Parts: sequence; structure tokens; C-alpha cells
Amino acid sequence: MTKEMYKRFESILLLLSGLLILNGCRLSGETNHTPEIRISNGLIHDTTVVNVYYSVNAGYYQTDSVYVGDSISFSFLFYSYENHLLTCDIKTDTALAYMRFASAEHLDSVFLKNKSNYEQGHFVLPDRSYSLAQIYGVYIPRKASGESFIDLGVTSDSKFSIRTMRVKIPAVDTTSVSSSE
Repeated sequence: MTKEMYKRFESILLLLSGLLILNGCRLSGETNHTPEIRISNGLIHDTTVVNVYYSVNAGYYQTDSVYVGDSISFSFLFYSYENHLLTCDIKTDTALAYMRFASAEHLDSVFLKNKSNYEQGHFVLPDRSYSLAQIYGVYIPRKASGESFIDLGVTSDSKFSIRTMRVKIPAVDTTSVSSSE
């Protein structure tokens, strides 16, 4: 085998290897990753950090205690790798807390206005458009409770579509704190 034939054979082998590698990739768009949810640490009145941590014993995320009436800002991140997001949900028990989001005008630029219900924390994305959504929310505890939660959910076009997350936010009344001191 001459040197030129060897180089030609090497080039063909390299080309076939490349084609084999590319053939192994899913080019049809059929990926199936479970979507993910992330939540930032909260900020009270944009100054004091409220830590969010995972409680292994309880099996959910939890924050530091906050006071009734505090405004705690969170950033919620929903993503689905190569898949497309369909819906994002951010819910709380309205008897215990109030959740406020960006203006409807801002949300309408990302989510489907006619299918979403912002007041109830349900956000629907346009078909096959996004694999990432970030929603800013402000959580305001209405009354003291150790059982107040934010329930998060996301669905995508993956067959492993649903992911949920629960965040417990214990709220104490400021009058009970000042009277015990």
C-alpha cells in the first residue's frame, strides 16, 4: 500500500467514523429529559436574604422563617434542556399567603394570555417555542403558619414531562415575636 493510498484510506475511515457518530445523535428532535425547576434564595424588601434549602427529612425545600406582611422576592427558573416547555405553575394557599407576579403586559409577551391564569399562577407557553422560562414572583404571608407552601410544577413535550417542587415558607406574626421578648 502506497503512502497516498494509505492517506486516502485514512480519510475515508475518518469520514465513516464521523458519519457513524452523527448517525448516533438524535436529529429527529425526540429528546426526553425531565424538565427542571430552580428557585433562588428570596429577598425581603430587596435587602435581607431568605435562604432556601432542601430538608432531607421532610422531603421538600424550606426557607428561613419570615414575618407576616414581608414581601419576599423569588426568581423561579423552569427549563427542559432540548425539550419545549408547555406549562409552568406557581401556586400557594391564598388563605395563608398572596403571590404577586410581574405585570400582565410583561407576562403576555412570553406566555399565552388566553390560556394562562396569572392570578392563579398558571402560565402556558406557546407551542414549541421555549425550553427556558424565568418568572419573578413576590410572596407575601397573610397570617402566621408553619404550613405555608409554594407548589411549583412544570410540563414539557418530553415523555418524562412532569416535575414538581414544594417550598415550605414558615411565617410568624410580628406581635407574637415582640410580646415574647
